[in-house]
Amino acid sequence: MSKGEDKTKILLDADVIINFINGNKLSLLAKIFPNRFCIIDRVKKELSKRNSAKILVDNFIQTENIEEISFPDTDYEILREYSILVSTDYGLGDGESACLAYARFRASYISSSN
Repeated sequence: MSKGEDKTKILLDADVIINFINGNKLSLLAKIFPNRFCIIDRVKKELSKRNSAKILVDNFIQTENIEEISFPDTDYEILREYSILVSTDYGLGDGESACLAYARFRASYISSSN
């Protein structure tokens, strides 16, 4: 890796995508950090519950080549962290909890919580 080059992948949470949709700027999201965004299947499922966002999100993922990641249902550390996060009183959703748990145990990924 050359100086200034970062291979860290960024996990997109539903809130980030929804905010860009609401601002009518979803096409700009991928341009912020080109080829670095990923989406976990649980986040995509959460977004698909919103009929108005489903087509936009599917097109965004396909057009911008956003990497889709399957949540690792057999990784004990990630599952344990996920279950702790999703059961807290902080109001973390399924997708947000999945992103945070995944990033904690996968050093090449980052995520954020509102």
